[in-house]
Amino acid sequence: MKLFWENRFISTNKTSLILIFLGIVFHSCATNHAQYGKNIANKISINIADTSKISHTFYLIGDAGNTYKSKTQETLSLFHDRIKKSDENSTLLFLGDNIYPKGLPNNDDPSKRIVAEKKLTNQLKLSNGFNGRTIFISGNHDWDSGIEGLERQAKFVTEYLKDKKSFLPRKSCAIDDVKINKNVTLITIDSQWFREDWDNYPTMNNDCDIKTREDFFAELESLLNKNHDKTVVLALHHPLMSNGATGGQFSLEKQIFPFENKIPLPVLGSLINLSRKTSGLSPADIQNKQ
Repeated sequence: MKLFWENRFISTNKTSLILIFLGIVFHSCATNHAQYGKNIANKISINIADTSKISHTFYLIGDAGNTYKSKTQETLSLFHDRIKKSDENSTLLFLGDNIYPKGLPNNDDPSKRIVAEKKLTNQLKLSNGFNGRTIFISGNHDWDSGIEGLERQAKFVTEYLKDKKSFLPRKSCAIDDVKINKNVTLITIDSQWFREDWDNYPTMNNDCDIKTREDFFAELESLLNKNHDKTVVLALHHPLMSNGATGGQFSLEKQIFPFENKIPLPVLGSLINLSRKTSGLSPADIQNKQ
């Protein structure tokens, strides 16, 4: 009797199973390239050469704070070979999280300080032989050693590069601007400054012209209006748009390990991720109202 019912189930759903299978097959055969009929006279050229003159080139690198690993150093070496061919009309821009896991610590634990300095130095070495300018901004991990940690990192970077404007914004403030050339302006923003609980750093804005979040938006608007006839590049650590975790897109690994400490939380991890996607549970999430 059991066999009869199994056979009946298979025969009843045979058509559905075939349609599902064919759907998967056709979907896997999809192409990302434009398709043209055989009688078309002039096919549209996709790879049209850009004949416009390049005003400036930016090389962007972010979350490079684990350069202590050999595989990462190999990648940076390949990147270094590429940027050494650039001319002076170029900028190497580090987008924060320059030292994992907690920025540049003090000297209380010499071993941690040595490792942190090594990670930062591996990135700074990319400027050797590079003909353009090198600029660093900070990320949330750089803030994990507090304002003092940011100031230590800024001092380390500016002394290595011999450029007081190589770590921006200056003085651990909110926003800074740099004239790249007559056509391009770079505006650097410390997005973690905006996200921080300022009660933890009551004197953080003492040396800054911008002392409130409202003043920050007013300054940003002013800089955009000032440079309305130029190409403006906004550089900040946290993305305004994201296809990653901050944008509500989570990998299978993130469903099981929702936190950085890699504690497995199946099912619960998916609920946490759903909450982040819909309500912005983490301050870093784009859905977060702050």
